[in-house]
Amino acid sequence: MKSDKDLSMEHLADKISKWRTLEDSVSACLMRDTIKKAHSFPMEEFSNVHDSIRDEFMRIATAKRRTFKDVLLLKMNASPYKGKKETDSLSLVVSKFFESMDTIPLYKGDKTRILTTYHFFLEKVKKEGIVNQSQFLAFLKTEDRLFRTFLSHLYEMSDVSVSHITSGTEDVCRMIAQSSRKGNLPARDAVAYMAVRTNRRIIANAQTCIADIKSGKVTSAEQRTAYFWMILQPFLSIDDFGIAMLSENQRKELVQLTIDASGTIARLGRSLQMDKNMTDGLPDMFIKLYISSL
Repeated sequence: MKSDKDLSMEHLADKISKWRTLEDSVSACLMRDTIKKAHSFPMEEFSNVHDSIRDEFMRIATAKRRTFKDVLLLKMNASPYKGKKETDSLSLVVSKFFESMDTIPLYKGDKTRILTTYHFFLEKVKKEGIVNQSQFLAFLKTEDRLFRTFLSHLYEMSDVSVSHITSGTEDVCRMIAQSSRKGNLPARDAVAYMAVRTNRRIIANAQTCIADIKSGKVTSAEQRTAYFWMILQPFLSIDDFGIAMLSENQRKELVQLTIDASGTIARLGRSLQMDKNMTDGLPDMFIKLYISSL
């Protein structure tokens, strides 16, 4: 690693991926030691080597200014789930389920009616519960339609509280997790569907923000600040498993977002009088956060 002076993000991500595979193998071997306290030296040595390699990754990653495309390349190619057939097949099934909803039309009505409908739907789900697979999938279908409708009115929401939607959604998500722990929902399915749901929401949210800004619908400083942070979420909030569960269409959408986000973030930064070095350095910061978590 010390001999590497300058690497493209693809090559750096490939090295990180190989290291993570090797790290898992060595860790598994060390964990089989039945006399860990007496034989602590190998684990200490391994920890020191790991820290040293991570420092080298950080050095190479920060050798030059990176872009949002680099953030995406790193996350996609360094994921420990990359190339795993089980994850790929699961992603295909779940993605088809969500993509089938794209043809379902949005609800009609103004923002007040949409928020009311959304709220009553969440309250109904909380009352009835989610205790089997069919209820779980039915919830996802209706919620997706409501969320897409909500996004179509996003620019109008600056003067209203959506805390009841946020808290209601959190309550239902906890119910789903509890139902999975009790065995009412297959744990693997619950995790996969919720991961793809999150991906879909984060990407759609960022796309809507960029479209609203381009069309001149965002006028206040408060809106611009909120939109600024929502546009960054695809590069910050999607974890390794979420990256593995991306469909081919979503991967293409994220590539397009790396292009659209760069200009939009710069534009928002100027209008909000943000430090240009800070906004230009956001991809570097996201890459540092990712590598420091290895």
